[in-house]
Amino acid sequence: MKVEISPEFKRQANKTLFSIVAFGLIYLLLVLFTIALCSAIIFVAYVLISEFPHFILLFLAISLIVSSLFVFVFLIKFIFSFERMNTSHLLEVDKDAEPKLFALIEEIVQQVETQLPKKVYLSSEVNASVFYNSSFWSMFFPVRKNLIIGMGLINSVSYQELKGILAHEFGHLSQRSMRVGSYVYHANHAIYNMLYNNEPLNKLSEKWYNTSSYAAAFQWLPKAIISVMQKILQKQYEFINKNYMALSREMEFHADAISAQVAGSKAIETSLLRSNFSNYCLNNVFNFYGAQMQKNRISADIFADQRAASHYLSNKFSYPEVKGIPQISMAEFNKFDKSKLVITNQWASHPAETDRIEAVDKLNINLSNTIEEPALHILQNESESSDWFTKMIFSQGNFTEEPTPIESEEFAEEFKAWFDKQSFDSIFNDFYTFNNPYFNADDVAQENGEKQNIETLFGADRVNDTFLLNSYLTDMETLRQIENKTIDIETFDYDGIKYRRTETSGVLEKLHEESDKLKTIIEGYNRDVFDYFYHTVKDQPLAAKLQDAYRNFMDAEQSYSNQMDLYFNLVEKTNFFYQNHSHSEITFHANDVKTVEKPFKEELKKLIEVHKAKDNTLDADVEDKLNRFVNRTFDYFDGVSYINENLELLGLGLDQYYYLLNDNYFQLKKHILEIQKDIMLQTTIESN
Repeated sequence: MKVEISPEFKRQANKTLFSIVAFGLIYLLLVLFTIALCSAIIFVAYVLISEFPHFILLFLAISLIVSSLFVFVFLIKFIFSFERMNTSHLLEVDKDAEPKLFALIEEIVQQVETQLPKKVYLSSEVNASVFYNSSFWSMFFPVRKNLIIGMGLINSVSYQELKGILAHEFGHLSQRSMRVGSYVYHANHAIYNMLYNNEPLNKLSEKWYNTSSYAAAFQWLPKAIISVMQKILQKQYEFINKNYMALSREMEFHADAISAQVAGSKAIETSLLRSNFSNYCLNNVFNFYGAQMQKNRISADIFADQRAASHYLSNKFSYPEVKGIPQISMAEFNKFDKSKLVITNQWASHPAETDRIEAVDKLNINLSNTIEEPALHILQNESESSDWFTKMIFSQGNFTEEPTPIESEEFAEEFKAWFDKQSFDSIFNDFYTFNNPYFNADDVAQENGEKQNIETLFGADRVNDTFLLNSYLTDMETLRQIENKTIDIETFDYDGIKYRRTETSGVLEKLHEESDKLKTIIEGYNRDVFDYFYHTVKDQPLAAKLQDAYRNFMDAEQSYSNQMDLYFNLVEKTNFFYQNHSHSEITFHANDVKTVEKPFKEELKKLIEVHKAKDNTLDADVEDKLNRFVNRTFDYFDGVSYINENLELLGLGLDQYYYLLNDNYFQLKKHILEIQKDIMLQTTIESN
C-alpha cells in the first residue's frame, strides 16, 4: 500500500537519523578515549614497575589499571544485556483458537504489505500495540514483532473500527522509519543502562576497593570520569528523544492515513472519539471492584461488566448507541476543553486526538460494505478468554475468605448505585463539574430567589462560564511551568497569537484579570442558586438544612487550601527518599520530615474521625496501619539503611490523607446538591 510521506515526516526522520549518528560518534569518541586511557595507564604502569620494581608500586599500578578498566566496562556493559517483556498478564492466541481474528489480521497484512506478527496476545486493556524482545544485536538483525490486542478494546469497538486500529499498528510495521525507531530504542537502552543500571558494576567495584587501601587508592578516578560521561550522555538522551518524539508524532499521522485506506476515515474518527470514554468505563469497573474486594466480592465476567457500565454511562451522558456501541460527537469530546493555549509538547509521542481526527477527516476516504457489527463477535473463544482475564485480575486480591462473584444483572444495579453515589446528578447539567458552590456568605440576602428559575440557574451559558474558568486556571498553571522552564519550550500560541517564553508574564497577568472577573460572576451564579432554593422552602425545615449544608461546605472550602498545603509540604520533604544522598544528608532530611509530620498526623486523625462519623468504613488492615502511623513517632533511617516498614506507613498515610480530604470535600458538595434535588422534586410534586 502506497501512502505518500509528508515533507515534515521526511524532515523529522532526517533530524532523528542525524541525532542517532551524532550519538554514535560521541559514544565512539568516549570508547576511544577510554581505550587510550587504559592503554596509557597500562604502559606507564609497565614502565614504572620495570624501572622501580617494588610491591607497593605494583599494587598501586594494578589498582590504577583496574580503575580504568571499570570505566571501559561501564561503556560496554549494555551490549550484553537483554530485555524480555513480561507476558504473564497476556493471553497468547493462535489461528486454531481464533480463526476469525487471524483471518482479519492476514487480510490487513496483505493490504498494508507488511509481515505477520510473530505472536498474537490478548490483554485486558483498551489498547493495541506491538512489541519485541530485544538485545543490542537486534539493531543489526531484524526481529519479528508481536501484536497485543486489548479485550477491553475489542469489547468497545465495531468490527470496522477494530480493522482500522489493527491497520494502524501494522502501518507502523510497514514504515521504513520503524528501523529509525529501533535505532532510537537501542540508543535509549544503551544510555539508560549507562545512566541508571550500574548497581552490578558498583557492587563489583566496591568489592575490589574494599580489599585493601592500595586497591582503594584510585577509586576516585572511575567515579570522576563516569560522572562526566553521564552528563554528556544525559544531553544526548534529550537531543535524540526530542527529535524522535517529533518523528513519532508524524509516524502516527502516517499510520492513521494507512488505516484510513484500509477501514475508511469514519472508522478511525469514531474509534478515536470513543477511546477516552472506553477507558473511563473500564477504569470505573475496576474502581467499583476495588471497593468490593474488602467485602470479598469479585466479578463473574469483567468484560460483561464493562459493557454494562458502558451502556449505563452512555444513557447517563446522553450518548446514542449503535448496536450497543456508544457514539461520541466531536462537540461532546471537546465539551470541557475551552483552552485557548496551544503548545507543542516536545516529549509527546502521539499527537492530540483532535489533530489526528482532523487529519483523517481531511483524507475523506469513504468505503462501501463496511461492517458495523460489534467486534466482540470476531472472538470464537470470547467466554474462555474473559474468564481467564477475570481470574487473573482478581488472583492477587487480599481476600479474608473465598470471594463471591457478582453476576452481570446484580452488577448493573450495584454499579449504578455506586456511580451515582460519587457523581453529581445530571439535572444540574454539569454546572458543578468544575464549579464549587461557594460565595461570600455575608452577602446573602435571599432577595433574588423568586426572580430565578431552574432553566436559567443551570443554563448552558452559565455552565459554559464554569468550563471557561476551569480552562483559564489550567492554562495559567501551564504558563507558570513555561515561565519557570519546567516545560521546556521557547514559543506558544494563546488565543491565536504567538508568544515567546519571555512574554509569558504578560499573558499570565491578562489571564489573572479575566479569571478574577469570571470568578466573581460565577460566585454570583452560586449565590443565585442558593437564593432560589432557600426562597423556595424558606418557611420549611429544608431551609435550615440547606443553610447548614452550605455553611459546612464553605468552612471546608476555606480550610481546604491549608490542608492541601500540609500534604504537599510533606510530599516535598519526602522526595529525598527517592534520590541518592550521603548518610549524613539522609539523617538531616529524615529529621526534617518529623518537623511537618506532627500537624499532618493531627489533621489525618480528624479526617479519619469525620469519615467514620458518616458511616463510612476503612479496610481493617488500612485502619490498623493508619492508627499506628498517627499515634506513634517513627524513624525512617537507622544510620545505615532505610526502614522500609516505616516508609510504607508514611506512604499509606499520605495516600489516605489525600483520599479522605478530597472524599470529605466531595461529599459535602454532593450533600448540597442532594438537598437541592429534594427541593426540586418536592416543588414538582406540589405543583402537580
